Amino acid sequence: ALCADHPGAAGHMGGECLPGPRFRERFSHKLVGLKNEDFIRNQIDSLAKSKYQVVLFDSAKVDNRQGIAHMAMSQFLLSLGLMANWVGFMEYYLLLGGQYSAFLQKVEEQNNGKKWQNLRQIGRASCREIIGDENFLETKAMVEERISSYDADKLKEDLSLYLDKHPQEKIVFFIDEVSEAITQKKINLLDLEGLSESLSDLANRV
Repeated sequence: ALCADHPGAAGHMGGECLPGPRFRERFSHKLVGLKNEDFIRNQIDSLAKSKYQVVLFDSAKVDNRQGIAHMAMSQFLLSLGLMANWVGFMEYYLLLGGQYSAFLQKVEEQNNGKKWQNLRQIGRASCREIIGDENFLETKAMVEERISSYDADKLKEDLSLYLDKHPQEKIVFFIDEVSEAITQKKINLLDLEGLSESLSDLANRV
């Protein structure tokens, strides 16, 4: 994925940019000689006015057990440097609630200086001990319950929370291999249509 936002950045990995030119710069030479070159170039340059969180994934390969809406949200979490499972949802709500930094510090203090990013790959049985939260089981149950019934409306709610916190940002989903995913029955066309309709309510910010 190429990064449209940051100079010298070719793409995002774990929330960070990889070295390389901006996508706009790579694309610029393709405009030379076009009938509306100046107009198109101005339109492309106007992209710099917004910051874009880009989410790119192969729909034929991503876990589809909870449907296309959960697919999209799990990959959005990854684009933020979070995990793509229930732990990532927990991180996300802590992040939006302004509690993530305190959470990271608490985990580090309770685990002899080991950072959460190096500990969070562990299994569920060990996660409670690492987090050290007396409300852990209740929190996990609430998050998993939300995931079990995740749909387009919940995706819209979760993305709206992020956009409220980041008013200058827009979110762009590039969903690859949709035809293959439909053929494999990993994606339902009605669900895809519902996703599109739900996100259209976010005033062109997604």
